[in-house]
Order: sequence, then C-alpha cells, then structure tokens
Amino acid sequence: MPVNCLELGEEDVTEILKAVLYEFPMQELDLYLPPWVDALPAEHPIKAGLYDAVRQGTGQLRHIREVEGVIAALGESEHISEARISAIDLGTGVAAAALALLQALGALSPLNALSGVYFTQLLANGAESLTLRRQGRPYIFFSIGLFLFIGCDICVGLHNLVPASAAGAFARVGMWMFYLPAQVLITLSGLPNFSTRGVPIEDQ
Repeated sequence: MPVNCLELGEEDVTEILKAVLYEFPMQELDLYLPPWVDALPAEHPIKAGLYDAVRQGTGQLRHIREVEGVIAALGESEHISEARISAIDLGTGVAAAALALLQALGALSPLNALSGVYFTQLLANGAESLTLRRQGRPYIFFSIGLFLFIGCDICVGLHNLVPASAAGAFARVGMWMFYLPAQVLITLSGLPNFSTRGVPIEDQ
C-alpha cells in the first residue's frame, strides 16, 4: 500500500493499522442465537436451514478482515432479520456476532406457545389483583409486585426474541430491575400485617 508519509492524517494511519491488524488469521467465530432455537430438533427445517446458512457463510473464513462481509451476508439470509458483530479480539483471533431471527419464526416454537398461555394467565392474575387493593396494604404490595414481575417477564421475552437489538440490550438489565423489587414486595405481602402498636390490623 503506497502512501505519502508527509500527507498522512490520523484517519489514514488508523486505516493502515486496521488493514494490517485485520490480516491476522481467524481462529474462532462465536455466533449467538435466540435460546428457543436450541429447543428445536436438529431436523427441524428452520434449525437445519439456519445451520446450513452459517456453514456456507463461514466455510471460507480465513482472516479477521473477512468477518464483516460474512456477517453482513448472513444478515441477508432467509431466516435472519439482523446479524451484528459484537466483539473482535485481534490478539486471539476470536470474533463474536449475534443473530436475530424473524419474529414470526419464534412464534412457531412450542415453548413460545406455552409462554403465551402462561403470560395470558399472569396478566389475568394482575388484573384481578387490582380489585383486591382496597382490602389492605398486603394486597397493595402483592399487586405492585405482580405487575413488576410482569415487567420482568416482558424483558425476558424481548431478550429471547430480539437479543441483538437495543430492546434486547435493555432487557438484559431490565429483567433484574423488575425482578428484585417484585420478589421483595410479594414476600412482604405475605408477612403478618401489624400496626405501629404491634396489634394486628384485623383486631383493631
């Protein structure tokens, strides 16, 4: 690559270093898929087609500079909605990428169908808890905790369906932001409800 050192700028130097470092050999490419893919049998057409696309796309991968093109090509595959490089370690020659599948494919999973039934029942319980809030502080704690738990489950769903998106990134943190206070409030709702005098409210 012929260059004029007297005219080199910061961006030029960066591009030269990148070109040199990206010539290092590729040792490993880690691909992260939605968890529900593992639940599918190996012969399932979605799983088989996805793995075949990965094998074909990565079969000729030899240098780190080729990773961006390979991941971009995977993003154009039939079942993949988004492919994004998450990390490249030039020292070890290891790169990582996250693949997001079409949301409609996730809906075909038996696990997601069961999750839909569970979430519907959870919403129904949350709605019913609102009618009990006038019966005392324990019911208020339980209702708030239940709705925080619903928020946690929504984050879990986003993390499984769109892990490579901004929503998936928030969900990884949000699920714990909702889960911890939900467990505390639900636990408190089951404790004896005493007044400041130490006499149960029911007896006052």
